[in-house]
Amino acid sequence: MKEMSENEAITWAAGLYEGEGCFTLSIRNKGKYLYPRLQIKMGTIQVLQKFQSIFNVGSIEGPRKTKRSDHTPMWVYQVGKRKEVELIINQLYPFLSDDRQDQIDEILEKCAENPYKYIYNKGDK
Repeated sequence: MKEMSENEAITWAAGLYEGEGCFTLSIRNKGKYLYPRLQIKMGTIQVLQKFQSIFNVGSIEGPRKTKRSDHTPMWVYQVGKRKEVELIINQLYPFLSDDRQDQIDEILEKCAENPYKYIYNKGDK
């Protein structure tokens, strides 16, 4: 496989995230804690490993069984540490659609509105 430049890799990652990714606000302890989370779920681990290797953060879990026995088990790439989420989002953002950018802005705005609730994973500073 041809080596990609850094810009090509980020552009590729943005395309994958745009089509398969999810950026959410995770809420714990009945709303006491909230934090942004980035996830991508796929039936093949190799694509997720490539995404992970571009940013060198996050974890891959799986394969997870689906509710339907005729569906392929899913691998899940996820990032929940604030600095790691910001690292990825800051690089992908310029390449994302307006809808995706709006989704990200909305979640980050909610975090800014509730800074006392905006927590980080253990060890994240």
